[in-house]
Amino acid sequence: MSGKTSTKKKEDAPFDLEQHFILRMPPGPAMALRRDIQSGSMALKDKLFIDFHPDSRLGQVRYGGDVFNAKLVDLPTITETLKTTDRKTFYKCADICQLMIATTEDEPEPEMPELSKKKEEKKYMWNHGLTPSLKNARKKRFRKILKRKNVEEWPDIEKEVKRLFRTDNEAVDVKWEVVTEEEEEDKQVVTESGQTQGAGGSVGAGLSQERKLQLATHDIFGEVSSSDEEEDEKEVNIMDVDEDSNSQFMPNLSGRSSSMMHSMDEDSMQGGLSQLTSTLQEDTMDLENKLSDLGMELSELRQQRESYEEQLEEIDNADVRERIQSALEDLQQQENRKQEEYNILASMLGKT
Repeated sequence: MSGKTSTKKKEDAPFDLEQHFILRMPPGPAMALRRDIQSGSMALKDKLFIDFHPDSRLGQVRYGGDVFNAKLVDLPTITETLKTTDRKTFYKCADICQLMIATTEDEPEPEMPELSKKKEEKKYMWNHGLTPSLKNARKKRFRKILKRKNVEEWPDIEKEVKRLFRTDNEAVDVKWEVVTEEEEEDKQVVTESGQTQGAGGSVGAGLSQERKLQLATHDIFGEVSSSDEEEDEKEVNIMDVDEDSNSQFMPNLSGRSSSMMHSMDEDSMQGGLSQLTSTLQEDTMDLENKLSDLGMELSELRQQRESYEEQLEEIDNADVRERIQSALEDLQQQENRKQEEYNILASMLGKT
């Protein structure tokens, strides 16, 4: 009988679960409540009451003679609460993840159609943390969950990126170019107008450059006023008069200018050819220097390989032989790569 009664008492004993949340009140009542808590007043139990509505989200807070409307929201952060009896040893009580906001304003809830469970939960989600640095923490620090489709595409993207990196490492020379969105738009405009071949391509590029210059000057100086246009016309007319007068007094000026332009064209062509020749010579010298460097690296790799082969013949320890064998294989691969680069450069210089 005694055993049965003891088990019955254990089953009937209530389970007291500690539930902690933060109470945020207006400044005046909050200071008074803080003073009562710090003083350890026994009358606090008779002054403070918290009543919840059936939904456990809305309620009322009574403190003294004041009544506040309260709303319980979910915080984006978790704060641990600790308690102590001797101020030396602390015990964890609970995790705070809710905030009760008490206000004096009587704001009736607008009548809204029945929301789904997910939207109803979002209604009571608080975006901010407890400190100023955690303002909008829910939107700033927690990213949205990625769709399954994007997650499944990640391995393929990683494989493609790794393949591109491997090809770059195996290449003799790698060239890269940064293309902005403006350049791509200009190319699209040129292809649509049909000016992509021959002289038409240069004309299209010139038009796009001219358009950019016009936009830049418009941004700097703004629109041209009517008075400015009239002044420009006056200046043009004056120039026309000056040209007419000069043509009367200097009839042979056009012939001289044409001969001067012809000589300038010849000089510019000769200068361009000499510059092209010098650049070709510089490129050839660079290739030859690189070829000689590759030859020296190849000779060093061969010497290292021969020394490893000699060590491999002399050593009997299996572990050491395995390490030397792996190092020898790496050297062989490096030597093969360098030899391929050497052969390519030699063929470019015509030394094969």
